[in-house]
This record gives sequence, C-alpha cells and structure tokens, in this order.
Amino acid sequence: MKKIIFIALALVLLFSITAFAADARSATETARAFAPEGSAYLYTEKDGKFYEVHFSIEETGEEIQITVPADETLPVELETENDFALGSYENTLSEEAVRLVIGNEYPTAQIDTILTVMDDGLFKVHVYFTSLDFYGRVKLNAETGSVIARKIIFAAPLEGWQTELEDDYSEDVLLSENKASGNTASGNKSAKSNSSESPSSHKSGKKSSFISVSQAKSAVTSSHPGAKISEIELDHDDGKYVYEGEARLNGCEYDFKVDAVTGKLIKWKLDD
Repeated sequence: MKKIIFIALALVLLFSITAFAADARSATETARAFAPEGSAYLYTEKDGKFYEVHFSIEETGEEIQITVPADETLPVELETENDFALGSYENTLSEEAVRLVIGNEYPTAQIDTILTVMDDGLFKVHVYFTSLDFYGRVKLNAETGSVIARKIIFAAPLEGWQTELEDDYSEDVLLSENKASGNTASGNKSAKSNSSESPSSHKSGKKSSFISVSQAKSAVTSSHPGAKISEIELDHDDGKYVYEGEARLNGCEYDFKVDAVTGKLIKWKLDD
C-alpha cells in the first residue's frame, strides 16, 4: 500500500514538474518575441502567477526582465536596468535629442511627458510615452542620452498609466519644470534631489565632469594588472564622489575606490 501511495505521489510530482516546464517554455517563447534585438536568453523563473524571463545584452550591459503572466488577460511587462549606466553632472540634453532617442527605439510612440530629475546628485531625464498597444518610461543620462533603465507595459494605456510605470511620477512632476510634452529637457534648475550636495571637484568648488566607468576600471587594472572587476558603482563617500566596487586577483577578493573626478585609485584592500 505504501509503495502504491509513493508511486502516486511521484506521478503527481512528475506531472507538476512537466506542467511547469511546459508553461515555462511557453512563457519563454512569448518573452522572446518581446526581447530587444541582440539580447541573449539567461533563464526563466516563476514568481506566483507570473513567469520572469531574463535576458541580457552584453554590448550595452543591460539586464532585461520580461514578466509573462499565466493569466493571459494581464499584460506582458518589460524592464531593463544597467548597473554601469549612470546619471550625469551636466544637465544639457536637448528636447530634440530626447525625441530622437525615443523615436529611434519606439517609432510609433508619442511622447507624453519629459521630466528632468536629480537622483543622488546626478541628473536623469524621465520620458513617458504611449502607443496604441503599449506605454512606457525610459530614463536617460541627462548629458549623453544613453539609456539607464526602461519599463514597457504591452497594453493600451488607461487613465493614470504613468503611475504604473513610476510610483514617484506625481512627485517628479511637482518638482520638475518640465511638466508636459513640448518643454525642453535641459536647463531645469528645479529638479528632484535626494542629496544635499551636487557633484563638484570636491572642496575646490570647481565644476568637473566625472570620469567614465571604463576609465575607473582602467585605473584599477593599470595599478593591479590581471584584476577582474566584478562590481562597480558610483557613490558619494566622505564628501566626494567615487567609483567603488569589488575585484578579484590571484584568487583573492579586493575592495577598491577610484576618485570619480581625478581617476586616482584611492583604495585597494583585501576583502576580509
């Protein structure tokens, strides 16, 4: 009798795994249709009634998550992040440049709102747009126009669609001078800020742009040839902006910091 029960349970488990695999395969195929060109499939995982299908684009460093609901009445959502894409010290991106970026990526989109916000002392441009069967928000570097993050929902936009893309949408509108389509994305001096200080050449008061992520990496690898960087991010530490992260060399893990203005390696310490 116990053997029969065990076999029955095993069959139920096998059926459940097979059903999940079939659903996961279906969700993965659905996600592939929405994945940007050049993206590589990573893995699929289930989160409640949703399948989260992950891709990446090695060339740009973007990580992509496409959420496919098991309930087909709900929309598919796409989100991307790029740990190596940051905001900028300079707020110079023109409206024309913003529209060009969105037009190139989403030719059928109509821009609804362009907002310039400041986050941790760095400027970003948030662009909200709609089409007949999708709506989205893209965050851009306010100087170069490079994409920092995006969220796209594949459904017809309904009233209040902006808040589905960004919880802080209303706050951003209140704090930004760029409240509607047609306002320039540059020159805004009343942007949202989560920091009491804006980037500068530290205590000198002279304005200076940050070095790039690639330059920060080079500062590490030139001082420690063979080091492999696993993490790097911009941070405000002890009154100055630094790139900090982790690297591996000769089988050991190290913490490092690079001055974001001068490019000097100011910390290289064995990770305890």
